[in-house]
Amino acid sequence: MKSFLKYAFIVTLAAGAVFFTYTDAYGADREIKACANGYRGPINMLITIDSEDKISKIKILEHNETEGVGARICEQGFLDQFRGKTADEVVARKGVDAITGATISSNAVIEAAGIAVKEYLSRHPSKLRDEEKMRQ
Repeated sequence: MKSFLKYAFIVTLAAGAVFFTYTDAYGADREIKACANGYRGPINMLITIDSEDKISKIKILEHNETEGVGARICEQGFLDQFRGKTADEVVARKGVDAITGATISSNAVIEAAGIAVKEYLSRHPSKLRDEEKMRQ
């Protein structure tokens, strides 16, 4: 039987607050639900982290961004750039670019994803890192 833990946090940023919750299923990928302030309101997303603490997937769950502009945050090309990135890489914007013409919306997703994953990992180190510490 898998063990599940559920947590919720609010992190205040210059651009607004990022609210996120996460559920741990030990031995499985971890999921974080994050909410950021977009151009036209909240952007709700689901971020999946793999066993190596890298982002494996981001899915936009809900948004009110302008169709054809800010709504491009849902396009697979934008979301795929997060795959395999660490939280530090996303926060530093290494290999992660905003969408031209949808800067506020895409920056909200980038910032929320990086901060939510970083905060999650600071509060709940991965089993992989725990095992590495034990070997030292």
